[in-house]
Amino acid sequence: MNSEPPAAHDPNEFGPPGVCLRCFTPVGDEPGCCLTCGEIWHTFMYSSPAIASAPQREAQFLAEMEARKCCAKHREIGAEFRCMRCNLLLCPTCAYFRTRGFLRKRKGDGPFCLVCFRLVTVSNEFERRNWASGDGTIHRLSPLFIRDDLRRVLSWAYWILAIASLFFGTHDAFEGEMSWWVWESFRQQLARHGPVDALLDALWYLIFYSSFISIPYAALAMIYRPNSVSEESENSNRRTRIVFLAIWCSFTGLLFGRLTVVLARVIWRSIPSLWWLIAWGIWTGMSFEAWKRLRLQARKQPPD
Repeated sequence: MNSEPPAAHDPNEFGPPGVCLRCFTPVGDEPGCCLTCGEIWHTFMYSSPAIASAPQREAQFLAEMEARKCCAKHREIGAEFRCMRCNLLLCPTCAYFRTRGFLRKRKGDGPFCLVCFRLVTVSNEFERRNWASGDGTIHRLSPLFIRDDLRRVLSWAYWILAIASLFFGTHDAFEGEMSWWVWESFRQQLARHGPVDALLDALWYLIFYSSFISIPYAALAMIYRPNSVSEESENSNRRTRIVFLAIWCSFTGLLFGRLTVVLARVIWRSIPSLWWLIAWGIWTGMSFEAWKRLRLQARKQPPD
């Protein structure tokens, strides 16, 4: 087989035109389906003989690709990847990956074929414009990537400010050093320092208020993230449930926040040394892991 890979097709561009997107066979006057791989394009033409035999043609095509272990789109090149969504065999050029990393881009979730990559990134313009091939090449073909990187920088800045405002803001509010309400603080800042400081203070409150929902939501979304794209599409109520839990976490934190601060101070003053706290934390983690293993072992044992 030829080892020279063809050029990768940009998923942001139309096409490739004139070919079947599954097998890259040139398209002629086929009646609604590909005569090579059986891919159906026009479902309203199911009465045609070609479409009626499309399932058999598709099974024969996939079996041939499995036997030859070659790329479905470039049959002269050996397959090295398999689409995690449709199970199609792919060469490095035809394998598409999401990218991860902030300063240094690397291959992320994948591989996907061209069609599946477009489907899984249909709601995220940034992921589609920043993608990786199977050989590890990072493609950033759009001239708008600077705007996307700026958006990511602003996102990181927000999360840093949100965590800082949640920690210091709640502490100062519980201690009476800061008002809970933005209009009271805005009135004071406007009288003391002028409109610029008052607007900056209002922006700080906006971040402070939003952190009560965004931080619990982000934590819960990371813990209970779906295992696959299909699972995420099937569970349409996932985001609503996470928002509900995030609001509950915020309300619980506000309700018992002052009590938590008082208890933390009492515990901190009663600890003989910081090293005792570190040792307790390590011991607690090891004990929790041992407890999980004991539970798993107990479940595997058959009942008497």
